Amino acid sequence: MSIVFGRSVVDWMEQRLGEPFRGEALGLGLVRSGMLVAGVAFHDRQYHNVHASIVALPGSLTKQFMKAIFHYPFNQLKVNRITVCVRRSNEASSKLAQRMGFSLEGIQRKGYPDGEDKFIFGMLKEECKWIS
Repeated sequence: MSIVFGRSVVDWMEQRLGEPFRGEALGLGLVRSGMLVAGVAFHDRQYHNVHASIVALPGSLTKQFMKAIFHYPFNQLKVNRITVCVRRSNEASSKLAQRMGFSLEGIQRKGYPDGEDKFIFGMLKEECKWIS
């Protein structure tokens, strides 16, 4: 198991999500047996905030990878918060965001181009249980 960084992670994620990220995205991935099994793309950075998107195969989010996911934006990018957006219909991702420590901050009604509501989750650096 190893952690990788780069555009190949973003490409892998975009294929699975079926759409590209807007603007520049930085990818952090988990490789197991030579294959990417999880990825996080950090995108839409504005001042103290960065958006994160996560794609993970079942059982791939290890404690080591979770620590890396949060170390990068909070300690390397020096942001104070991370924002994650989830479709209302994606209950599994909403539950994952909450298990990771994100708080539901609001609902953007018809926030996606197809009219589906967008749940907005946020985490402040001081709330993060994955970094010391």
